[in-house]
Amino acid sequence: PGSKWLVLWCFRLLCRGFQGPPDESDYPLLPKQLQVAHIPVKQAQAILEAPGGSLTRALQHCFRGLLPAALFLGLICGLLSTAVRAELLRRLVSSVAVQSSGVE
Repeated sequence: PGSKWLVLWCFRLLCRGFQGPPDESDYPLLPKQLQVAHIPVKQAQAILEAPGGSLTRALQHCFRGLLPAALFLGLICGLLSTAVRAELLRRLVSSVAVQSSGVE
């Protein structure tokens, strides 16, 4: 559902761009379905500029609950895709070996 809105939003912007150089008022707002939550930019910038401030601390502040969950899910996804890819390759090689030995 979200991709349909994104395509419609981009198509309108492309059509306006072909009519001439777009100015600031030509850019439409993002639909509500695609807008992200408000990110406290000033607080993140203050964390970055503070002594000992880092990008990691600023991201932790902005995305307090999402960052650990995203890291955990990314780790699980990477491990699963690595294990599944190896298993699928092993099964493919063994099935090709069985088929080639049966042909002769």
